[in-house]
Amino acid sequence: MQIMPELMTKTKLISPRYLIKDAMDGKIDLIITKSVSRFVRNTVDTLTTVRKLKENGVEAYFEKENIFTMLSIA
Repeated sequence: MQIMPELMTKTKLISPRYLIKDAMDGKIDLIITKSVSRFVRNTVDTLTTVRKLKENGVEAYFEKENIFTMLSIA
């Protein structure tokens, strides 16, 4: 397991766009975020992005909502 501390900050927002790109490039296999609302702008974008990530073997965990895509059936 590799943690990317450069993406972990409370003072500077890191664009999910870069995180998603790295995940699609195979650099990340699990994305952990505080809530769905911090991940992408709306529900449609969330579902589309999560599906694309899963197709590439990337899972996501949304802490506030307690959603873990590894456990979902889709």
